[in-house]
Amino acid sequence: MTRALAFAAGALALHVALSLLFVATICRDHDVRRMDARWLLGPRPAQVMVAGDSHPRLAVEAPVLGAAINVAVPGEHYEKTTFRVPWLLDHGTRPVETVLLPFDAASFAAFKDDVFEPEAVWGRYVDWAELGARKHRRWDFAQRALKASLAPYVGEWPTVLQYLTASRHFRDPGEAQGVANLVHIEGGVEVARRHFQGADPWNDDMVWAFRRLLDDLRGRGIRVVLVRYPVSRAYFFEAQRLGVDVAKRDALLAEVGAPGVVDHLDFERALFRTPDLFADGDHLNPAGKRQFSRILAERLRALGVLHP
Repeated sequence: MTRALAFAAGALALHVALSLLFVATICRDHDVRRMDARWLLGPRPAQVMVAGDSHPRLAVEAPVLGAAINVAVPGEHYEKTTFRVPWLLDHGTRPVETVLLPFDAASFAAFKDDVFEPEAVWGRYVDWAELGARKHRRWDFAQRALKASLAPYVGEWPTVLQYLTASRHFRDPGEAQGVANLVHIEGGVEVARRHFQGADPWNDDMVWAFRRLLDDLRGRGIRVVLVRYPVSRAYFFEAQRLGVDVAKRDALLAEVGAPGVVDHLDFERALFRTPDLFADGDHLNPAGKRQFSRILAERLRALGVLHP
């Protein structure tokens, strides 16, 4: 009995030590937390917060816009963004006038629907109970909440490897070789198939999360600009073949759009003739990012979003 108790105590101590180490190192240095730090360092006001996934992260060079901060994170989707952006607004001291949100085909697809690892990172923002109720999977999301707080390192060996090799979520994807650290380089057809083949291209949960965030921002009096970021020609047409219906986004825009409150900028097909500006099928390279950011800044100035 004494040996059993000693073994149990040792195992518990090891578990606690590993959990604390995971949170203190890997969670602290994760891409999400590093982007949070940029925002939370306020209080200098920001005319624009750029939020979303890898599309805005690799397309928008915030200094080109001026008083703007890009907090977008590769792998983020609207079921994460709907909780993270309000958390940043609530916990920061940086006033913001406008939030740019992605309005891409991938923004509403189901291919990343259940990806929340590491839960100890996303648990800072995500309301597991609300999502579980929404998806009618209360126990599944209760387990995620327990993992986030009681066993953060469990099942996270891929994340540990990323941390040890300074890759993916532990290396700034804005660097010249950043996209290679997100995914292996793929053409437009391959990326579109990874996003939409076998996945619902218009996921009700993503649409719900988008609407939830939009209501929150409008309730705060924050202006929203919905942006369709550039993709390659091959990506666009393969996505259509796989069931992406542009009309559904257009119908949603017609419902929520309101000049000066919820505006819209469409660059989805703007760079079809310049494939050299893409690093892969749907992400811009550093030259493309700089060029697109200048175009975006001009359009935002025309809307009155950017001002002296």
